[in-house]
Amino acid sequence: MKKDRNTEQDIIEAARLVFQEKGYKEATMRDIAARANINMAMVHYYFRSKENLFFMILDEAFRLLVEKIVTVLTNEELDIFEKIRTIVREYITFFSEKPYLPQFLMGEVIRNPEWIGKRMLKNMSFLTVFRTFSDQLEKEYERGTIRQISALSLLLNIISLCVFPAIIKPMAYQVNDCDNSVFDLVIEDRKTEVADFIIKAIKV
Repeated sequence: MKKDRNTEQDIIEAARLVFQEKGYKEATMRDIAARANINMAMVHYYFRSKENLFFMILDEAFRLLVEKIVTVLTNEELDIFEKIRTIVREYITFFSEKPYLPQFLMGEVIRNPEWIGKRMLKNMSFLTVFRTFSDQLEKEYERGTIRQISALSLLLNIISLCVFPAIIKPMAYQVNDCDNSVFDLVIEDRKTEVADFIIKAIKV
């Protein structure tokens, strides 16, 4: 049987929704087949197992998140403050366009923290970039341009402030009966406001 690109993509999209709603342990191949509106045999034919499908979606999520931050952190033409502004702008845009990613990842981190942690640690390229960024922060601290802060703490601050609005976006749309564009404008303003807030917190 020849594999069809559209069918494969339908299964992936259905699985993403099912995993987001139920998590890995509670989701079944039957749930995914029903959401994709195809028979279960087709899901097995394309992906063999629920685990294969889950890891493909999980690895894609990690890849998309890591690619965004690695591109910025490895740009030698940007100073610390420019990197903060760029990361904030890129992540807020990214999470607004793909709200399923933070919801999906957060759900699995809560349900299976050790499993997800081991999967993330396999991405050694990000760990190398992280150390480089940490060294850059230390040099800026020694120059007296910023207060001392760990790279991990700084990135956690950035990602937390960028991701939370995306997580509550569906709820915000429901409670804002008048005009959803109001929330969208708030998100757009945060591309500058969050960066200003973080820079002000560390700048000497």
